[in-house]
Amino acid sequence: MASEVTITETPYSGPVSFAVNTTEYLFTPPQYPACALWLDASDATTVVTSNGAVNQWKDKSGNGSNATATGTIRYSNLINGLNAMYYSGAFSTYFRGSIKNTSSNLTAFSVAIMNSSSYPSARILSLGIVGSVEFNNTLYTAAIERGTGNTLNSYRNFAPLGQASYTFGTPAIACTLYTGTSNTFYINGTAGTTVASSGNFGYSNYEIGGDFGEESLVNYNGSIGEIIIYHATLSTNQCQQVEGYLAWKWGLQGSLPASHPFYYNRITPIPVSIPTLQFTQSPYWLPTQFPGVTLWLDAADATTVTQSNAAVTSVRDKSGNGYNLSNGLGFTYPNNIFNGTYPSFYCAPNIIQNSNYILGINSSFNFPQPAYIFMVGVNNSISPNTRSYAYDSTTSSNRCFFFVNASITTFSIAASTGNFSYNDGSSYTNNTIYNNIINSTSSGMYLNGTSVGTGTMTNSGTTGITVGGQYSIKNSWIGHICELIIYSNALTTGQRQQVEGYLAWKWGLRTSLPSSHPNYYIPAS
Repeated sequence: MASEVTITETPYSGPVSFAVNTTEYLFTPPQYPACALWLDASDATTVVTSNGAVNQWKDKSGNGSNATATGTIRYSNLINGLNAMYYSGAFSTYFRGSIKNTSSNLTAFSVAIMNSSSYPSARILSLGIVGSVEFNNTLYTAAIERGTGNTLNSYRNFAPLGQASYTFGTPAIACTLYTGTSNTFYINGTAGTTVASSGNFGYSNYEIGGDFGEESLVNYNGSIGEIIIYHATLSTNQCQQVEGYLAWKWGLQGSLPASHPFYYNRITPIPVSIPTLQFTQSPYWLPTQFPGVTLWLDAADATTVTQSNAAVTSVRDKSGNGYNLSNGLGFTYPNNIFNGTYPSFYCAPNIIQNSNYILGINSSFNFPQPAYIFMVGVNNSISPNTRSYAYDSTTSSNRCFFFVNASITTFSIAASTGNFSYNDGSSYTNNTIYNNIINSTSSGMYLNGTSVGTGTMTNSGTTGITVGGQYSIKNSWIGHICELIIYSNALTTGQRQQVEGYLAWKWGLRTSLPSSHPNYYIPAS
């Protein structure tokens, strides 16, 4: 017979510990399409200072929408151990840059500390146009601003306010979400009010810490760490992913609601930073890391350019083969910045065809066969009809590497033995062109990483290269010339995409790549 035992239980009143299953995620904001702006103060490589004040805050989205500072903004204060932009509360103090949205969709995030001494309607993020107030026009919005009482909100043309509770003087993640019919405002992943909001936007600029049209009246006091803008309506899961990324990065995960999917699940940022001007010293991948670089001209590297009274006279070849260009006859440098990133060689639109406006020539250059040729540039003139970016001889005949024929709106390569072209159905006026040519016996053309044409070309047997025009006939390239790379051996698909990724991120053209491109979200490295 079993004996009975009496057990007396004493309630445990000490600390309780338990295990939580967590998953770590890697994320960077441009992983989602329509990322229009990404300013990240924690990344010191994106901040340009002078005498202790910030001059420029560089955009990491790949769109080149860099912010220029007005007034004194210090790169000094910390938000939970990370560097941030500090506003002292002075009037007419803000960052401003270019950004364009004509859709009805918008999702914007900020990490910031707003102190109570800020103006009653101080802006963290204002979207409008220069010289006009943004609060009385549905085309614009005070996307993230101080509201009544202890709130932050969005404000658009006297419409009801989407707002959420906020404690002044504390760091927080704010998010405003426009769907095309409504606007919802969030603080630290918790939704505030949802209000009706419809109609397309029409802004072309942004201000960080400023109020369009009232910069001298509305002041901001506090710190701003990060701004992310999407010209799209992110899904709930996408918004939570961005919130999780910001929360774990800025030490705010404890401010998220416990039900948030990233309250426990950590997100680790993928490192993305802006290359420095001297790409020879950049930690990023460089074209010379693949064998066979025959010619490499790089307008971003000012050490390679010789000029006289702003006119380019020679350009050093960075391939190491010594194919330097000389006899420059009219391209200026470095005042014309390409796409908000780096200086480019530039020929003004009022230059007349055949007027000797050529960047340079080298008669000893031996054109390789086969050759992989990459270029970045923009042609912004519809006259004359034919403009040559690069030509493979120092005579008046033979082959163009790239040329534009405005009369039939094509971008082409051509040779004495044949040619092929890509017709995009629209004028190339002011159209940024990022193009890769595979030039061999069997040739193909890629525009922004996408195959757009094939044809047959043979080696013309001539030597010499002309850049910026066609020798003797001239046919000047009217616009920007940024970078030209020629390989003397065949590249694999992966190698071609690596070069495309390097050029796209460097020159602010990442979003021109197809979203399936391996370097659409992550720079070449």
